[in-house]
Amino acid sequence: MFLKLASGGGGDAAYYDKEASIPEEMARQIPKDVDMVYWDYTHMEPEDYEKVIANHRPLGCNLVFAGAVWIFNTFGVNYGLSLNASDVALQVCKQEGIREVYATMWGDDGNEGNPFAALLGLQLYAEHAYSEEKPSRTQLAERVKFCTGIEMETFLQLKDLDEIPGQEPNNAKQSNPSKFLLYQDVLLGMFDKQIEGLDLANHYAELEQSIRGKRNSRAELDYLFEMPEKLSAVLKRKSEIGILLKQAYDAKDNDTLRHMAKNVLPAISRAVQELRLAHRTQWHRMFKPFGWEVIDIRYGGVITRLDTASFRILEYAEGRVARIEELEQERLVFSTTHRGNHKGVGWCSHYYRMASPNVFYHVLNPF
Repeated sequence: MFLKLASGGGGDAAYYDKEASIPEEMARQIPKDVDMVYWDYTHMEPEDYEKVIANHRPLGCNLVFAGAVWIFNTFGVNYGLSLNASDVALQVCKQEGIREVYATMWGDDGNEGNPFAALLGLQLYAEHAYSEEKPSRTQLAERVKFCTGIEMETFLQLKDLDEIPGQEPNNAKQSNPSKFLLYQDVLLGMFDKQIEGLDLANHYAELEQSIRGKRNSRAELDYLFEMPEKLSAVLKRKSEIGILLKQAYDAKDNDTLRHMAKNVLPAISRAVQELRLAHRTQWHRMFKPFGWEVIDIRYGGVITRLDTASFRILEYAEGRVARIEELEQERLVFSTTHRGNHKGVGWCSHYYRMASPNVFYHVLNPF
């Protein structure tokens, strides 16, 4: 906050401005018996952390660091980003004498993520805490298996729910297709333009098999992987269905449309119902019931919209309506700002913007 003020308050980027400095007058007004928290989830170079830590020093307060194991706004865990960023950050913290660190795991917009799926990331924090040197990946793998009963490679599969073809290395821009491809409407196709040509059906089919093959029914925490396996089973069917519907509609291929309405969309609906049951079992095993109603309603929305899509397509394919207005529309990139800033395959923070463009809420930051 103070670095933002010192930089002119120009958003999050100002917080990491290497040229920012705390004016002496500002530093004098801050009580010295409070802890200041420096949060940073994404930087990969030691000098980035060293500079911001140095910028906090004039405050004269105890400095705490907050990193992240990235479970927020996703069904998976962004291990590609968070393991690499945390590894660098924690080593710098030790070198700079910072004695207290946090691993944040936010529950933004519904808390579809799972804090226990982040145990590999938390293990990295633990290994840093008990070692002056940076722990090796071999050491991390041995320790997480010993402490959780789960292989590191099994945990790492969770990143592939979002780290899909077309992505920046290690999902550095935090795309979350596992969430927006589940919740997006199959007739409206809000994210379809961003995933064209990526062969996501094959990606998620392979991920489903990989998760299933690496599960260990004897491990106490094996239940953590039931929902990701079921989600992959949904997304291998649903991720590209909007593109296929649009292609068939534009080609006036009524036989394909009829097949999709009668067979493909109902199969997706059944897979979503299986996912919902797996998610519900996991939620009630881990959390209080409050909050599940939000996710229940979202699954219900996906299922009922699939039913309506089947109805609308059959109405058209069997000649009862002249067109399907939703499929008449040109598909556009969801966010030109994010595409222009090389945001991989896209990022969306809010369910209501994934489910429909027909909303009238005023939000300061829609992404």
